[in-house]
Amino acid sequence: MGKAFAVLSACVALSAGVMVPRPASAASCCVPNPLPMCDDPMVMLCVCMLDIDCCAFAWDAMCAAEVVAFGCGSCGCQPNCNGKQCGPDGCGGECGQCGVNQVCQNGWCAQNCVQACGGKQCGADGCGGSCGFCPNDFSCDPAGQCQPNCVPNCAGKQCGSDGCKGTCGSCGFGEVCDNGLCQEACTPQCLGKECGSNGCGGTCGTCGSGQQCTMDGHCTDPCAKQCSGKECGDDACGGTCGECPEGLSCNQGLCEESCQADCLNKECGSNGCGGQCGSCGTDHVCVSAGFCVPADEADGYELDPTAGKGDVEDMPGEPDVGGIGSDGCPEGFALWYGSCVPEDQVKGSPGHDADKSGGCASTSSNPGPGAPCVLLLALTLLSILRTPTRAKRSSA
Repeated sequence: MGKAFAVLSACVALSAGVMVPRPASAASCCVPNPLPMCDDPMVMLCVCMLDIDCCAFAWDAMCAAEVVAFGCGSCGCQPNCNGKQCGPDGCGGECGQCGVNQVCQNGWCAQNCVQACGGKQCGADGCGGSCGFCPNDFSCDPAGQCQPNCVPNCAGKQCGSDGCKGTCGSCGFGEVCDNGLCQEACTPQCLGKECGSNGCGGTCGTCGSGQQCTMDGHCTDPCAKQCSGKECGDDACGGTCGECPEGLSCNQGLCEESCQADCLNKECGSNGCGGQCGSCGTDHVCVSAGFCVPADEADGYELDPTAGKGDVEDMPGEPDVGGIGSDGCPEGFALWYGSCVPEDQVKGSPGHDADKSGGCASTSSNPGPGAPCVLLLALTLLSILRTPTRAKRSSA
């Protein structure tokens, strides 16, 4: 019954509209109104024939939109308040008003706030909004300034990338860019090579599986290392079979305790590690005490078997090491009746000024009738002095 009354009212209004001049436009019909109907009878009747609620209850936003949607009229501007509480509707009107101590921000009513955008290009305004937006490839820093996402870096470079999709320059003809500097173009050297470096930072090729590249650029089967039973030493392929810990040395592929050579107070003979402390000169032999004596006086000494075969005639003639006096004894020793004894034992003894060749003093160069007696006496003294002198020498 209500809708019928509305249609009747629209017809009456339409009839009345024919009697009076019509408005120049349907602008009022394009604006929502809490009351039914609008000011243009023809537009109003056209809309209400399809949506009677617009003439019965209220000319709301849907009715205003139906003016164009139903082809009933033309609206120069379509108000848009979708999702908005306040602010402009896009057609010179307002979508609503905010309350006291409120401001309209982006179509919504919010508590009154003073935007803090002084000197800022971007970032938050302190009121839930923004002071602006940065262009592409720029970012907003904490101070509200737009900064480029990348800072070009061409320090010390003539060419190549600047780090930001740009370039620091280009090289001339016949040049190439190498680590930011223009260099003469390199010609790869791969003639006769099938692998390895080409001399220009590239390779001449790679070897197949199980092969290795030699220094001259050829692919060969890998070297068979010879390390069976070895802890250290050469592996026969240019490498090692291992390294010995500190304090040990490699001896024929095994790690052994290092030998400390001992040549203290010795001028010849073994050093205890397979080597020699020195060698004796011509016509001298090495005795077990580690010093050299003349070969013609060696009968009273025990020869060092490590210095030769033990036969005076077979001793090789090599340069003397040094430290031997003119009598064939080391420094601090003197020849006394065929033996080298400490000098302090010789001093003050009868006949200590005797001939250092080992014989008794004589005023004649030819032996007299007492020569056999003197020789017997010398041999007796030698047998008495030999053992303790040798012991003292060994302890020295």
